[in-house]
Amino acid sequence: MNSTQAPKRDLQKIEQDLLVHKSVLSALHDLGTHLRDEEIRLSEAARNLIPLVVTFFKKEPFETLRVLINYSADNSENRRFLLSNEPVLDKFWTQFVATDAVEINHDEGEEGEEEQGRMLSFVKQFIFSAEDEEKKEFLAKLYEKRSRSETHDGRNEIGEPLEFLVEYSKYLPEKVTRSEFYNITGGYMNLVDPDSGEKDTDSFLAHAEFLFNCTNVPDSNQDFPVETMTELFIEVSQDDDHAVDILRKLFATCGNIYSFPSYDNWQDMHRKVGDVAGPWSFLIATGAISLGNCVSSKQTQAKLISQINQIRPIDEVARNLFCHKFEDVVYYQAYHFFNNVMTRDIAVKIISA
Repeated sequence: MNSTQAPKRDLQKIEQDLLVHKSVLSALHDLGTHLRDEEIRLSEAARNLIPLVVTFFKKEPFETLRVLINYSADNSENRRFLLSNEPVLDKFWTQFVATDAVEINHDEGEEGEEEQGRMLSFVKQFIFSAEDEEKKEFLAKLYEKRSRSETHDGRNEIGEPLEFLVEYSKYLPEKVTRSEFYNITGGYMNLVDPDSGEKDTDSFLAHAEFLFNCTNVPDSNQDFPVETMTELFIEVSQDDDHAVDILRKLFATCGNIYSFPSYDNWQDMHRKVGDVAGPWSFLIATGAISLGNCVSSKQTQAKLISQINQIRPIDEVARNLFCHKFEDVVYYQAYHFFNNVMTRDIAVKIISA
């Protein structure tokens, strides 16, 4: 009897047990162990078992996910099969997307955390264990599964694996919606520990990367709510290890949106003028960039000066920008404002003040 027949018989016994719902937990566990062997992982017998395995996701999610993680390890064809349009696999993805990772994480004991960890590990197989072209292919398929799920309504993007959201926004930025952008900007508050007030800065950085990625395009018709960046900026503590990186990502996100041809920099004039006249580097710089973008001619320069003067004296606003000491060199992009708005009269008032 050669050694290759034993695993085959084992798989047959596993299939028999699963078909009659006998010892399901141990059968799934044994299958997951077998799939650590590359030869078995590549076999047609293993592939034929997967549609049966996923039917147990709701009843035995922990062991089912272990099987799928091991089956998809280091094998692009197996990943493609899992993302195929087989009806039973489509049903699995609908159930998977509907499983609220945040709810799982709040289950009592360690079981909920372990299950969430397995869900994240499964998603990571498609986004971190592939070449760029394959990664884009898999992300597009995952996005399709996510979008086609009748239970997914964009209600809780913050509850989805951040790893998926960040990679999805990087490789498929054009698919990010206004609702997703808004939910991510508001989601950071869910990461604050209600007892200690501590924030998960690693997750906050991932949020900032998502926002930057989805706006790092020539234009967008999604009308991203850039004003929500103010709320995020306020939450960034200077003591955070990632504070500089987070603020730079948020700053670049604002700059991206303000540079969209579809964005109207003339809107929210009161807020932006108030920001440039205020004390906060982040708000001064972002407001100044948007105001500077309003100017494309002598006529629009005159119009902008007039509108600013109706809110605050423009020499006061310009002087605050001129005298402010930015703590990060990237904020000096705000001097774009002077390039477009400065006149002799304004310059004289700033210098003589």
